[in-house]
Amino acid sequence: MKEIHSIILVCLCLLISGFGVAADDTVTAGFGTRADESGWRGEADVNNDGIIDGYDLAFRALNSGDAVTDKTSATYRADRILVRCVPRLGRDEIQRMVGQYGVNTDRVRSLGTTGYTAVPVPEGMTAEQFLETMRTDRSVMDVQFDYICRASRTPNDQYYDIQWNFRHVKAPRAWDLTSGGNSDVVVAIIDTGIAYENYGTFEKAPDFAGTAFTNGYDFINNDAHANDDEGHGTHVAGTVAETTNNSIGAAGLAYQCTLMPVKVLGSNGSGTSSSLGQGIRWAADHGAHVINMSLGFPTGTDGGPVVREAVQYAYAKGVILVGAAGNERNDKGYSGGVEYPAAYDECIAVGAIRYDKRYTNYSNYGSALTCVAPGGKVGFDQNNDGHSDGILQQTFIDGDPTKFRYVYYEGTSSASPHVAAAAALFVSRHGGGPAEFRQAVIETSEDLGPSGFDQDYGYGLIDISKIVLRGRGWGAN
Repeated sequence: MKEIHSIILVCLCLLISGFGVAADDTVTAGFGTRADESGWRGEADVNNDGIIDGYDLAFRALNSGDAVTDKTSATYRADRILVRCVPRLGRDEIQRMVGQYGVNTDRVRSLGTTGYTAVPVPEGMTAEQFLETMRTDRSVMDVQFDYICRASRTPNDQYYDIQWNFRHVKAPRAWDLTSGGNSDVVVAIIDTGIAYENYGTFEKAPDFAGTAFTNGYDFINNDAHANDDEGHGTHVAGTVAETTNNSIGAAGLAYQCTLMPVKVLGSNGSGTSSSLGQGIRWAADHGAHVINMSLGFPTGTDGGPVVREAVQYAYAKGVILVGAAGNERNDKGYSGGVEYPAAYDECIAVGAIRYDKRYTNYSNYGSALTCVAPGGKVGFDQNNDGHSDGILQQTFIDGDPTKFRYVYYEGTSSASPHVAAAAALFVSRHGGGPAEFRQAVIETSEDLGPSGFDQDYGYGLIDISKIVLRGRGWGAN
């Protein structure tokens, strides 16, 4: 049975001891509890099979009047029009006919068996003016603009229409520029691992079938198989590069880029300074261009030199580091501050917004915050589409790494990979290093709070389309 589950992902907030500081410098991605679905607007059982499953969800998404898609308006070439002349006119006669309008006849081109001729627009006229002029010529049967067609960048994935978060960060426009990124660009997911291979009791997540992976490492079990035994890392990785345009499941943002699984958190969602420090250095040494860290120490604990120096090491090698700001806003005793490692100067610290672009009630704030991205709110349905406003991706449930479902999470853990994906697309467009990416984020984000930087939103909501435009080249493909 396929199900879409909902989990409140209250990451980064496991407090050990009454003072909110981990005695052993434990870094954690604490997960909270399963959301109570009883208060939700339930999905209809469309096919009357007694369960609310993937079929019902897909049907509602595809038939929703509120579904939003980004479509680029059709445009046409401004330098020529297409003309079909009466059959008796030969090539020389067509050139003489159009030449009387000031056309450069050397650039007149027959379009073969279509029956049309591409005719350049004369100097001093627009394509629109020339088209209307040619309509009046008795030698012309038909005339039209040479419209420009584009590859469609709207994914055909089953649940894409309810991934509202992608449209909030302007992903469809970015895809027009980057085609989902470049496979040479590597994003390290430093987390609980990823369901990226069939190995022993582990299985590859079905919606990673077309995703590119490079070798990773497991710093919990000290081996080369960084398989996920909790589910968190798989969900995070999906936002970055879930297989896209495969007609099933959910989409990813930088879906042509390559993922590197680096496991530094165990099956209980926690790790240590040493595992994190090793993981950061390993990723930097093995080709990562971007590192995503949807994890953190409780506010006030920075993990010590082993983590701080690892972050500095990766930054010096040109790696873009992105981290979750933390989910402590509503915790007793919290008075502000971004969690480490996101709070380091070398990192992009990401807070979370909900559908209405307000900061969420869990997202940390403070002077170290760089920007915000969709983190979701599981118990809300602000866009009235009949579905949770959480962040939807595939992962496994009930601790069984073979039992895959599409699951809603909420948390700054879910916001961070949006920015990591933006970094991957930025690099794919031949963009610069971490300093240039930070500047692109600062200059292009949508200002949500008081004018300019503020501690709730940083510089604002990321706009991936504007970020990739700051890249140096013409795109990944």
